[in-house]
Amino acid sequence: NTTGSSTDVINQSGSYVPSVVNLYNGHIKGSNGVRAVFQGAGATFNMYGGEITGNGGAICVSKGVTFNMYGGIITENTTKNRSAAVYATGATINMEGGEISNNTGVGSGGAITLSGKTVMTMNGGKINYNKGSSGGAMILESAGTKFVMNGGEFVGNSGSYGGALYVSIDGIFEMNGGLFADNTASKSGGAMLLQRANVTLAGGEIKNNTATTNQCIILTAKFSDDTVVKQYRINNGDWGMYSNGGVEVCENCTVEFRGIDAVGNISDIKTYTVNNIDITPPEVLAVTPNSTAPT
Repeated sequence: NTTGSSTDVINQSGSYVPSVVNLYNGHIKGSNGVRAVFQGAGATFNMYGGEITGNGGAICVSKGVTFNMYGGIITENTTKNRSAAVYATGATINMEGGEISNNTGVGSGGAITLSGKTVMTMNGGKINYNKGSSGGAMILESAGTKFVMNGGEFVGNSGSYGGALYVSIDGIFEMNGGLFADNTASKSGGAMLLQRANVTLAGGEIKNNTATTNQCIILTAKFSDDTVVKQYRINNGDWGMYSNGGVEVCENCTVEFRGIDAVGNISDIKTYTVNNIDITPPEVLAVTPNSTAPT
């Protein structure tokens, strides 16, 4: 186990000695600053296990470094600017497994910032429950920066713009597999916000992501083919007849659905809770004149 304070716990530079650092187990903890810095062509960091946690950024990789994550966890890191788990510029990142979770970055990209034409490929692993501003989990913040997702998951992340992912102008995002689920945005882009980016969506799954709105929404339900009576109710009220056009709701509520077949069998109830409608206007709290102005 290794603990640091305002200085780096690990500082590896390939410009001096092209080297490889392997982390198999143990804990790297810190109270301030970045715990692990890797820079320079030829430097490689392989994470097979262990844990990196604490205040300040966890890992910085730059200038031709390769970071391979096979296991372990980067968790509960917090920063007052940029990303809390990984900051990468001009680097290569390969994520095969492991977990990057519960990190909080006050600035853009709660867990991960990719910049300077960094290329990240994700084949597995979890990037879950992180919090940030632009990109609750990750931001691609510069042109030419690329993220290829073939597997793995982004679940339960939250941000203002892009609950899980924010791709800036001319960033590159390719999704061939994997999952975005249950991510939330307080303003727009429940799963991701793509700002004039280059995007290819060829596979994977995007589901149950939400963003705050002041508009009514429509809920649709899918029933089995033997259903002859389709019903719904709101907030434990009376059951009403469901139409194929769905159920329109204009305020936060709980909606339940059930089906009945030709002989009277009743299905299990399916429930959906709407909690992303905000129709409360702001308030002007006070108006104060300039003390020297005439009255």
